[in-house]
Amino acid sequence: MQDIDEKYHLLNDKFIEQLALHEDTRQLVYRRGPLVFVFNFHATESYTGLRIPVPDATDYFLLLSTEAKRFGGPGLVEENMVYPWQHVPMYQRNQSVQIYLPARSAQVLVPV
Repeated sequence: MQDIDEKYHLLNDKFIEQLALHEDTRQLVYRRGPLVFVFNFHATESYTGLRIPVPDATDYFLLLSTEAKRFGGPGLVEENMVYPWQHVPMYQRNQSVQIYLPARSAQVLVPV
């Protein structure tokens, strides 16, 4: 996370925007600067093909996944994954992407 902050200056970026919040499924999606942060706080439920709104009509690269083996995770999400944007509106956005979000995990996405 420190490397990401150094590269994208997130702590100094005043722009933060909630993109989605689902208390029932324990999901949070927000934008800070150009990055999209996706959290699944559910203890047992993983989500395949989870559609999330994204700010820009571009593909999104998986910059960080807490599931990565380099962080001691099981590696359930393929590293260097690119999620293609889709012209499917969601929550006042004209575009979205579909991701795999395992239980108790987080991802950081960056526009390509």
